[in-house]
Amino acid sequence: MASSMARDFIHSEEIGNAILAILEANLPATWLEAGHPDELRVLSFGDMHEYVARGASIRDECPAILVKPLGVTPFNVQGFGGMATVESFRIIMVRTFAQTTDDDGELIAAARGRARYAKALNTALFHSERLGNPELSTVDQAAAIRRIRFVDWDYDAGNGDTAAIMELSADVWAISVDIGVEVITGPRSDDGG
Repeated sequence: MASSMARDFIHSEEIGNAILAILEANLPATWLEAGHPDELRVLSFGDMHEYVARGASIRDECPAILVKPLGVTPFNVQGFGGMATVESFRIIMVRTFAQTTDDDGELIAAARGRARYAKALNTALFHSERLGNPELSTVDQAAAIRRIRFVDWDYDAGNGDTAAIMELSADVWAISVDIGVEVITGPRSDDGG
């Protein structure tokens, strides 16, 4: 008798790629426009410590958005015979104070900038309830994103990532949003499940 327990239920790389794709498709156009002052230098999987460890200056990588997988936990879906998980991610934005501007390109206070950039990032990230419904591969099951959960916005060094980034350089600030991506992994419909 075959087990209904999903064995291949880690989808962090594919979900991270979906997060990057939804951001790239929905961030303000100027953030992706070559040569524009708001142009992102980094939009990638990562952790700012990795860049610094390779000898990069944190200032030279700004502005940056990094997508960082945090882990996978189970959750219960009543009556479901597969595996229901939450893939946790932190999306981190890092900017210098000199890159903190309003729509007209005028410098603004970092506190105002954090709120301004958080709104734009939030709007892009939550554009689709299921991150555009990417295909999630498994060895022996079918998998799909059920929904995105908003967990927390950090504007002021309230988590280890934003605090550590702001300790690396006196002239940068960071914000982050934590999300949980609910994934259902279970028997394929062609398996009779």
